Amino acid sequence: MTALTFDSLITGPFNREAVASARVVADRPAKGVNPLLLVGASGTGKSHILRVIKTESTNRQADLLATETSTEALIQECVDACWAETTDTLFKGMRETTDLLLLDHLEILANRPATAFTLLEEMGFMVEGGMQIVLVCTPSAAASIGLPKWVATFPCGHTVILRKPDQDALRRFVLMEASLLGVELQPDDLDDATAATTIFPEARGCLNRLSLTVG
Repeated sequence: MTALTFDSLITGPFNREAVASARVVADRPAKGVNPLLLVGASGTGKSHILRVIKTESTNRQADLLATETSTEALIQECVDACWAETTDTLFKGMRETTDLLLLDHLEILANRPATAFTLLEEMGFMVEGGMQIVLVCTPSAAASIGLPKWVATFPCGHTVILRKPDQDALRRFVLMEASLLGVELQPDDLDDATAATTIFPEARGCLNRLSLTVG
């Protein structure tokens, strides 16, 4: 498995700004870019960057309290708290026990405007209280929810759009993954693994199939 570090990221024009912003967050949580919103289609590497931020930031600050979760899991916590009438306690507890909140898959909020409003309001209080927040979402859902507009209300808020990787990035990704698997690829194998792919998971899938024949 690829290590979750900045060195493990395949970079290029498609994600260079996102990686640069992620480095700022890891170096100076809540003192640089905050909140940071990563917007991109599935398979562009935004969730990997999210996890790299967590690893790098906690490696640099051992006492940093980082929470990585999916929006679906957080919504379930909110529902449970609502039934138990402990919603205020839930968010108060998060503010007291989290320095860095990394929230993936916000697209689930696209059809839940009331829930989206509540979460964004609470996260606004968290940012104002000094918590670093990093969010990940797909483009259409981000626009539907109004995430870029929300991020822009903060002086240091920043939205970055990740585009699909180019062929050079996909080739470098396949070579790195092949090395980790101990698979030696021939030039034709590398071409086969990237020719018909446009995102990282597709390239990994082609590599996995090739490894069965060349491994």
